[in-house]
Amino acid sequence: MIITKIKGGLGNQMFEYATGRFLAYKTGADLYLDANQIPSHKKEISRDFDLIKFNIQAKPASIEEIQKIKNPFGRISDIMRKISQKIFFKYRIDFHPSFLKKIENKLKKNKSAYVEGYFQSEKNFLEIREILLQELSLKEEFKSETFKDLQTEIQNCHSVSVHVRRGDYVQNPGARRYHGICSLKYYQNAINTIKESVENPSFYFFSDDPAWVSENFDLSENSEIISDKNLSAPEELILMSTCKHNIISNSTFSWWGAWLNKNHDKLVIAPTPWIQQWPSPHKNIIPETWIQLPKNH
Repeated sequence: MIITKIKGGLGNQMFEYATGRFLAYKTGADLYLDANQIPSHKKEISRDFDLIKFNIQAKPASIEEIQKIKNPFGRISDIMRKISQKIFFKYRIDFHPSFLKKIENKLKKNKSAYVEGYFQSEKNFLEIREILLQELSLKEEFKSETFKDLQTEIQNCHSVSVHVRRGDYVQNPGARRYHGICSLKYYQNAINTIKESVENPSFYFFSDDPAWVSENFDLSENSEIISDKNLSAPEELILMSTCKHNIISNSTFSWWGAWLNKNHDKLVIAPTPWIQQWPSPHKNIIPETWIQLPKNH
């Protein structure tokens, strides 16, 4: 049995699920999810457990199951885990093969493991991409009529998603220092790059600040703001993945919108550096086939 900790927003939830799903696939273990601190984790923004709206192959873990695997020796286990997490924090953010191997060996030996981390790299689960494309699809009951109409429209043009992340990146000083904001110049350069390669592109804007998008972009007849149509976060992510090409921000939400895009000829433009910290713990977050442009100028 694998119990994977689910925390953060939808993009992080997908990274956590995908890595747990890969470990379950490799070892034959059953996958369970610990989402007990969503949506009210004390140290994080309140989030919804949106992952449950997708066709995931995992069961919810009970409190008893979590405690048995997470803290088999009670308080001692809790202290040792926190020490280990602090020492190996960089492994839990990005990709490190020895960390995944350690979990695999633990599963083979103990038949159970508690997995916690963000695992923000496709290298943690690329081997099961086809499985994830099926399972990280939206359940029918969570598709609105507005979503269905937009999906049809997006499928029938040279569509390009543009994700503009602002929100806490602007309003929270700590988040702004850590993440940084993609500049308007980054988006202009990305849009021009798309126009050089894509004939008659249609741009679909997704943002937590649609008013800012409206004020700063030339919204011609081939551009449309999607995030003012009362869609859910899962619906917006899947609509991004439906576009032929993607311009993402330094956000795991739009990262997944691009990664789930099935177009074999897609152009994905991503910002660099991903965060303001140096050296960056995100050495493997951008897939090699994606185009990287400076986010600050």
